[in-house]
Amino acid sequence: MNRPSPLRLPTGVLLAAALSATPTALAETDPAVEALRAQIEAMQVQLDTLQQRRLDDARTDALADAQRRVSFEDNALVSGHNGKNFIITDPAGDFSLIVYGQLQTRYVFNTSSDTGNDADGFELRRTKIGVKGSLDRGEKFGYKAVLAYGNSDGVADIEDAEISYKLSDTLKATIGQKKLPFARQEAISSTKQLGAERSPATEYFTLDRSQGLWLDYKASDDLGLAFALTDGADNGFPGSGSDLSFDSAGADDSDLALSARVDYAAVGEGKAGTDVVAWRGDDDVLLFGAAGHINFAQEVDDFYAVTADVLYKSNGLSGLAAVYGLFTDDDDDSFDFGVTLEGGYNIDDKWQPFARFDYADIDGADDELISFGGGVNYYIDKHNAKFTADATYVSDVPGSGGRTPNTPGSGIGLIGGGASDQLVLRAQFQLLF
Repeated sequence: MNRPSPLRLPTGVLLAAALSATPTALAETDPAVEALRAQIEAMQVQLDTLQQRRLDDARTDALADAQRRVSFEDNALVSGHNGKNFIITDPAGDFSLIVYGQLQTRYVFNTSSDTGNDADGFELRRTKIGVKGSLDRGEKFGYKAVLAYGNSDGVADIEDAEISYKLSDTLKATIGQKKLPFARQEAISSTKQLGAERSPATEYFTLDRSQGLWLDYKASDDLGLAFALTDGADNGFPGSGSDLSFDSAGADDSDLALSARVDYAAVGEGKAGTDVVAWRGDDDVLLFGAAGHINFAQEVDDFYAVTADVLYKSNGLSGLAAVYGLFTDDDDDSFDFGVTLEGGYNIDDKWQPFARFDYADIDGADDELISFGGGVNYYIDKHNAKFTADATYVSDVPGSGGRTPNTPGSGIGLIGGGASDQLVLRAQFQLLF
């Protein structure tokens, strides 16, 4: 950093200063001395101005140098809110840290005329905090980690933990814990569902999360493929805190499982399948999907799951249809079958009524699962802030002898054990940040 050098007065200036010290009488009678004194005063003003300018420049350089040091050697970080999430990143966007969260609080009422049992109350259905971003190791690495807090005990479980690597512009590998590529409704985030919960049939047949290796291949904007080699269905949450749908298949973890899914957009692009809502002004979408799963268990029977679905969105109207099949290689060779149908209509970008129907035929169960539901969404800021009110009527719930649908998150939901004629009412507010 340059420092201002001491100012040196020219010899002529010093001589003039000496002359200025002559007797006053001489100065008053000699015009040349007066002229010289005026020149000296003018030069002094110039010297003072020059000295102040150098001091100001030195101060500016010092402040700029300090700012550069604080900004990590001229690479200033960019932070703030990008309209969707809080983010910290370098100017090039190679290194990024995005912080986000989800809050869902609701009131639930459940009654069953079959058992005479009623349950109601408030609950924090979902409380999640997550981070994700990219690391500039050749613009290849990405990461994601999500903690989900229990609505009854407040204990945080690892919901997602992912390390991804771009093998090419179209192929990405991921290791860690995440959802298996299976049911469409499960693949759509809980932040973007039509109802306060996913449908009962999906909750029954979903494979949920697991730990292992994933490969995602984007052949084009229309075609996408996903593969997973994992520990098997529903091994994502260790311990008893899991939201498992196949725990009656046996207590032992699977040795190995293979999952695969294909999505094809006949109209629009495949990325539109991340949201079931047809927002006004968006392009039309017709998306077909299918998936299969083979679970090789350790000490229990193997099972094979399949699903196929179609998603349609056009000018505010949306619809999702899915079929499920689960074959268990046991003594009875049991086969379970299910259907989910749901649709909604955006009157505008604020109000959206919707309806649902679910059916599941469970081998070994006393009854079939038959469910009707509907409700309305009011979007304050799309999914970022929305209010959902819905009702679900279940005429029959499979009883003993077969697996029963999940009670999501151990909260107030469907009553198992064969209770029929159930009515569940929910009023929920969601906030994303």
